[in-house]
Amino acid sequence: IFDRINREYPNHNDPEIPETQGLCFMRLKRYQDAVAPFEKACVLNPEKANTHDGLSELYHILGNDQKSIEHGEKSLSLKDLANSSPALKNLKGIPIPPFNPQTPQRNIIAFSLWGTKEIYTKGALFNVQFCKLIYPEWTCRFYLDRSVPKEIVDQLKARGAEIIMMDEPQQPYAGLFWRFQVCHDDTVDRYLVRDADSLPNKRERAAVEDWIASSRHFHAMRDYATHTELILAGMWGGVRGALPPLEEEIKSFIQQTKPNRTIDQQFLRQKIWPTFKTSCLIHDSRHRLENTVDFPDGFDLEGNKHVAQRFDAQLRPQSINKGEHPSAS
Repeated sequence: IFDRINREYPNHNDPEIPETQGLCFMRLKRYQDAVAPFEKACVLNPEKANTHDGLSELYHILGNDQKSIEHGEKSLSLKDLANSSPALKNLKGIPIPPFNPQTPQRNIIAFSLWGTKEIYTKGALFNVQFCKLIYPEWTCRFYLDRSVPKEIVDQLKARGAEIIMMDEPQQPYAGLFWRFQVCHDDTVDRYLVRDADSLPNKRERAAVEDWIASSRHFHAMRDYATHTELILAGMWGGVRGALPPLEEEIKSFIQQTKPNRTIDQQFLRQKIWPTFKTSCLIHDSRHRLENTVDFPDGFDLEGNKHVAQRFDAQLRPQSINKGEHPSAS
């Protein structure tokens, strides 16, 4: 169909056509064929961040990390420049609470959880288990509804997790926002927002320690070619008082935005980033932009593993059975 469009409209200047063609080639794993249409789309509209996202991933797959990083940085810069929303809060004068390892109930790792898919339910159980190794001074908290099997909830409680029961969401993907409630919980000093289907590792912990030692209100991480979002929804954290209550902002955003699986990241980019960027430490292994530093030395992961990698690709059956984390040592 794309060849027919190109033959019949050889001089068309719609960047959506070659970009869609490039995306189709990527999904078919015809990566070399995807280069020309993606590059054409970029020429037709060099200011579209999503095109640079695609090229960042594509060139990484093809082994050209220089170009991958160039497009990743361009995407991040465009997203930053495109944001004209006002900051939700002036952080000057907002104190940064000291980290107290003796009060894990005030240091929270927040997750959203719903449904019965094992990638998330088992991931939740593994997270509680491995966070005891990686984050012993923190407490896992799950915001979940009654769609999660009772036996999973009981196991989470038995392993020491906090459970916050939520009403069934009225809109698709609205449950992604549940974990953001930790941001304005006065009983929490520091929080990390994470995904249930990825597990912590030593590299992430070292980055969090770096943030704790800094004088910044927020923390974020990027550690892979597809990490070209300003704030990845499962790779950030903050301190008490740095954000106002978000319920109305979230409700309004959901009503005005077409439901999609990255709606929480879009919210973070459009609504939270203007505040976030005024006082943040961002660990980024690939891109060098404002507020970014590399991950601490000495905490590299094996092979192609990275921070926030999905646990099904990360775990070996023998590691699960022994209760070991493949990246903990």
